[in-house]
Amino acid sequence: MTTKKWLSTWGNAPSYAERRVENYTKNVTIRYVVRPAFDGDKIRLRFSNVCNSEAVTIDRVSVALTASDPCSIDTSTLKTVTFLGNERFTMDAWADAVSDEIDFDVKKGKDISVSFYIKDITIADCGTATSGKMSLRFIGVGDLSHAERFPVDNKHTDPYYRYLNTVDVLTDEKCRSVVAFGDSITSLEWPELLHQLCLDNDKDVAIVRRAVSGSRILRQYDALSYRHYGLTGIDRIVYELAASCSDTVVVLHGINDIIHPDGINPLRPMSHFPSAEDLINGLRTYIKTAHENGKKIYLCTILPIEGWRTYEIFRNEVRCAVNDWIRTQNEADGFIDLDKALGNPQNVNALAPEFDKGDHLHPSDAGSRAIADTVYKVVLG
Repeated sequence: MTTKKWLSTWGNAPSYAERRVENYTKNVTIRYVVRPAFDGDKIRLRFSNVCNSEAVTIDRVSVALTASDPCSIDTSTLKTVTFLGNERFTMDAWADAVSDEIDFDVKKGKDISVSFYIKDITIADCGTATSGKMSLRFIGVGDLSHAERFPVDNKHTDPYYRYLNTVDVLTDEKCRSVVAFGDSITSLEWPELLHQLCLDNDKDVAIVRRAVSGSRILRQYDALSYRHYGLTGIDRIVYELAASCSDTVVVLHGINDIIHPDGINPLRPMSHFPSAEDLINGLRTYIKTAHENGKKIYLCTILPIEGWRTYEIFRNEVRCAVNDWIRTQNEADGFIDLDKALGNPQNVNALAPEFDKGDHLHPSDAGSRAIADTVYKVVLG
């Protein structure tokens, strides 16, 4: 008899969506497309309301295989998802909900659509923005949770993933799941490219993205204008790893601690500027958390940033000191030298031109591909 285990095949970090009037909504259906990394015969869903000050009720949830049109489903595969036997469930403020186990024929690389309907007015304040070709998100008016398709005149896209936090699959023991933990650089496409790279090479490995743009290791913003930058990393990683059925975490984090404090914006005082030792201790907390959760952890060196609007030599010195420690420490299970992989050979403090998105901080599409290729070689090759 083949041994089975629950394994996360998809996920996103909960955070605070930017506070806007339109975040209050009702009578809408949200549909997300998920690409599984391995076969399985059961599925379960985790919804998260941990960054919301109000309770949220979700009235109907379904899963189905996605049709050729990414906003449509194969209704012959449609299953209703229940929570403690009920279609309708409520998440308290700052709480999660995990579905019942649902019999579902999951096939590696065959997209699944998760649809959920919210009937009554609620604050859609728990969400995370990501980008990439696999980030397919649709919203329509009315209960479309079991509809074959969202009509063309009744759908639009949303930059945020809201509430749906993790998709787990009951799969073979041989399969694996890796968490990509970070900030806006990890909100870009490289985790999706890595996920597809694993599929293309028949690796049976899922890449579960846990990224919040603007997030820092050591601090968070409680002010309304920056609250969407998310929770302190040393707190967030505890939740993210506990919520993920995975065996490994890859961390690319720390640049925002270095570049955010500017001494001009009152919400970004220079008193928040960390020393290299401060950041190293934060990364040590990541290592401790990962090992306590039974997971391996790989640390990525911090990418070069010369040319970014707050770049200063003293900031780069901290970055380099942290990178030197990452390369020489033996506390994590390994390291991935993205600083070297994406750096400019003629100027090691800057991104190579082909890997620079244009702001001298975020990688271009080619840079995301280079990150995916480098992580694959070190962790999965």
